[in-house]
Amino acid sequence: MLRDDAPGRGLHFAEVGVFVAETSEKVLRSGLPLAEVHLVDTWDTNDAVFQAASRAVHTEPGKAQGPTARAHVLDTCASLAPTHDFDPSGARHYAGPTLHRGDDWPSSLLLSHSVPTAGRARVAAHNVPSVEASRGLADGTPDLIFIDGAHDHASVSEDLRGWCPKVRDDGVVFSISDLRDPSPSQILGTFSRYGTQ
Repeated sequence: MLRDDAPGRGLHFAEVGVFVAETSEKVLRSGLPLAEVHLVDTWDTNDAVFQAASRAVHTEPGKAQGPTARAHVLDTCASLAPTHDFDPSGARHYAGPTLHRGDDWPSSLLLSHSVPTAGRARVAAHNVPSVEASRGLADGTPDLIFIDGAHDHASVSEDLRGWCPKVRDDGVVFSISDLRDPSPSQILGTFSRYGTQ
């Protein structure tokens, strides 16, 4: 279905809660007609969600420290597409320009080891909290937003509140939740509440 959704213009995709970018890497390798991929994560080693993801994926102690995971993401994406690092310092507040579909991105943020730009999607890494990163994208920018950050009800609600206004009118927002905290009807209610604003 996605292959037919945006003929001629390319899809704009955002992944919130990237960890080691397995999803975005698959999307970049998929052959989908992508224009932009936005990666959002704090890569904070001390964050409980980051620690849980590290335990679930890596068995060696310290293998998935935040800076190591972030460096892996940037290197992997730079090998697949021109990759821009919008928040290299990991500030708690987004300080970059508001990004609109098709805007030029500052060349000073392009990673020097990125592949050439011809015919490829471009990648933006946002090393700030989810809602802060959402403030950096103009409303109606992404076609598809995948929210896979903290899975508790309060965090999912906050992510949806920040990201639902950003998706295009005909776009899709989806989230992964373990549903241990809220009931499925609470999650659906959360989507309905933020998806209709």
